[in-house]
Amino acid sequence: KQEALPTDDSWSSADLAKDVEPGAAVAPAEVEAPPVVEVVTHKLLVFPLVSEGVPAKMTELVTTYLVRELRKLEDVTVLTIDMLPEIIGERFEKCASTGRPECYSGVTDQSGVQEAVLGTLTDSSDGRSIHLKRIQQEDSKVLGTVNEALSAGNNAAYLEALGPAVEKLFEDTPLALGRVRGVRSDQKSSFGAA
Repeated sequence: KQEALPTDDSWSSADLAKDVEPGAAVAPAEVEAPPVVEVVTHKLLVFPLVSEGVPAKMTELVTTYLVRELRKLEDVTVLTIDMLPEIIGERFEKCASTGRPECYSGVTDQSGVQEAVLGTLTDSSDGRSIHLKRIQQEDSKVLGTVNEALSAGNNAAYLEALGPAVEKLFEDTPLALGRVRGVRSDQKSSFGAA
């Protein structure tokens, strides 16, 4: 068995520092941290959908999935009425029945968001539909609307309409990386037929 002969070509950073400046302390290398990038998010308030002939439980479920769909958008923060202070919720209760954009805008102003999304689910003898509005808080301007007739007898049609509706309302906002538009089929199947 042969042993390797010692050589003088091995060194450490401490040895190198002594060779360059004898007696100097070895300081760790300073690496400048990358600048912190502040992500600006767009804040939306989603009002509970109004029901016209649709059971309350179904309306709540569709509202929940609407919020989930909006949260898939890039750089968007989505709030709901139940996330806000009680006083704002009380003001919402007073204006919910009017349907006037100015009333909703007042609630969005108090909540510190830039926009609101509100809408109605309808199930009548004329058929089923979903109607959504995107309202700018600053001047109560309606930025977009969706009014879709849905197939009768299929409760999942409300959920199926959410992906395309959000895409239409927010044409200028891409999906966040890795997100897929629409409600998954396994979630729709539990919604059932009427």
